[in-house]
Amino acid sequence: MVKLLSVAKGSQDNFAFRNYIFCKLIASTGIRRQEAIDLVFDTIDFNDNVIKVKGKGNKERVIPIKENLKEELFTYLQSRPPIKNHAIFINTAGNRINASTAHVFFTRLLKNAGLDNKSLSIHKLRHSYSTSLVNRETDIISISKLLGHSDINTTTVYGDLNMNKLRQDANKLSY
Repeated sequence: MVKLLSVAKGSQDNFAFRNYIFCKLIASTGIRRQEAIDLVFDTIDFNDNVIKVKGKGNKERVIPIKENLKEELFTYLQSRPPIKNHAIFINTAGNRINASTAHVFFTRLLKNAGLDNKSLSIHKLRHSYSTSLVNRETDIISISKLLGHSDINTTTVYGDLNMNKLRQDANKLSY
């Protein structure tokens, strides 16, 4: 993850900073690719360090963002050319990017990072975020809310990854 973000940030591509922010946003918040694509200016609250996303089923949720991500996001928005489109992530024509654009630049980033032989995808950024929360022993209900899962059973897939936590819990038994 670190290598991918480092390559994205250091790229000489015209959209390097956009691509970096796009990837970092997903990796740091666990939002879905389409949720990132759909973001507009009004969905970011820089005062409260949150973004509002519309997830599956048009359900809105509020996601906290870290201070450093907020600052980089703000810098990115300031560096963009002024356009009437309120989309956060835009293409050369000033229009919102689409899933295909995201896939193309992500594939290029993987190649530039020497990670193109791995089975990585934009969704793996979300998965990595979820796994990190589990490894930090965040409760499953909070993870489910952050990810926008309507069924907590969807989230329990990530809970299976933390064998250390399971061992600790098993060792708490007194018999």
